[in-house]
Amino acid sequence: MRRYIAIGIILIILPLNAHSAFESLSRQPHDFLVDLTKYGRKYGVTLLRTELYGLQELAVNKIGVYGIGESASWRAEFQSTGDEIYREQRFSVEVRIDRIKNIGFVLISDLYSIYIKDYGSVTAPGLGLRVDWRLRTDFTLSGGADGLLTTEIREGQRDIRRLNWCRIDWKIGDNSLLMLLLDKPEGQRAGFSLGYGQNIFEQLGMRLLLSDYPTRMGGGIFIKLGLLTVNLTVLHVYPLGWSQQAGIGFAW
Repeated sequence: MRRYIAIGIILIILPLNAHSAFESLSRQPHDFLVDLTKYGRKYGVTLLRTELYGLQELAVNKIGVYGIGESASWRAEFQSTGDEIYREQRFSVEVRIDRIKNIGFVLISDLYSIYIKDYGSVTAPGLGLRVDWRLRTDFTLSGGADGLLTTEIREGQRDIRRLNWCRIDWKIGDNSLLMLLLDKPEGQRAGFSLGYGQNIFEQLGMRLLLSDYPTRMGGGIFIKLGLLTVNLTVLHVYPLGWSQQAGIGFAW
């Protein structure tokens, strides 16, 4: 009974604060807090678990693998949340092509799945695009859209909504990073996010994030131990409460 009540409450509250039923599985501003990619390495594996608002039924598990080349890169990622009553899943494959100097084009292919006990499951495809333009070695302008091509995943309702966004990453000196993000979910007003990252030592760093819509604030640390990266973050979403993330990345 507790699980039914918890899921019911969140399904009522989330539409007021998120842009789709798959909000927890989508690319979000708070992804800035999670630094599990080891740049300079050719291959990597990442594992991430997010505990949402103290409810085990809404915990998100994510596993990803990636490969980085000189002119092309790829990434595959699987995410899942829910339990035996209600479950959402997303499988993504990203292919990045760097054919033009300082410009990278990323094509994202998604497969969404939703399962409801006693009603069965259904899947739907999705498509995303991203462009990264490195104006200088310390300044990158990015933009894109998620959910460009989707179908109705449930009768009469398309849970996968388009998300348009643009982002600036500005590396200040050798140890600091400033991030500015503007995102516009379909059917919602635009939101603004500000992020700041600081390398305290070569093996230790921190990141902070503020967003105005939905109202978010959070921070985290990442520790680099050779080929291993450990990431711990906390995030508060008003009025839902606190979430915790723990991740491990291994690159070689």
